[in-house]
Amino acid sequence: NVDAKNNDTDGNVVTDGEEDTDNDGYTNDEESDENSSTITDKDNDGVSDVVDPADTDGDGIADDVDTDDDNDGVNDSDEEASNLDPKNNDTDGNGVTDGEEDTDNDGSTTDEAQDETSTTHTDKDHDAIPDPETTAHTQRNGSAHLARTDAA
Repeated sequence: NVDAKNNDTDGNVVTDGEEDTDNDGYTNDEESDENSSTITDKDNDGVSDVVDPADTDGDGIADDVDTDDDNDGVNDSDEEASNLDPKNNDTDGNGVTDGEEDTDNDGSTTDEAQDETSTTHTDKDHDAIPDPETTAHTQRNGSAHLARTDAA
């Protein structure tokens, strides 16, 4: 528990605000409203956001165990490997979710090119390039010349 009268409750030389008590990728400062006299509970589940793991897409699965934090149909590992933001379902802000985009212009949407439930990047053709980044030529022809696009 965090002690409101001590700015470094655990004595590790990192202030409580700079720590990430619930290990969700957001500091306690980011999850707390310093101007409020009540707990910060953005998802209204009765648990302080400081100790409540983030659930970016609101699907009831905490981001630390959710394979698709933003619910765009693309697993987080593939998004990170493809320079997409796993916490934003429309990284480029064009109104089309990342899963519905064809980031490598191969005729398949990003969500069709990968496994949404996987915890690692999808590489069905075993070419060491995440499938959302593998061009159609590489996938269809099995060419030894691995092509990679500049996604996002």
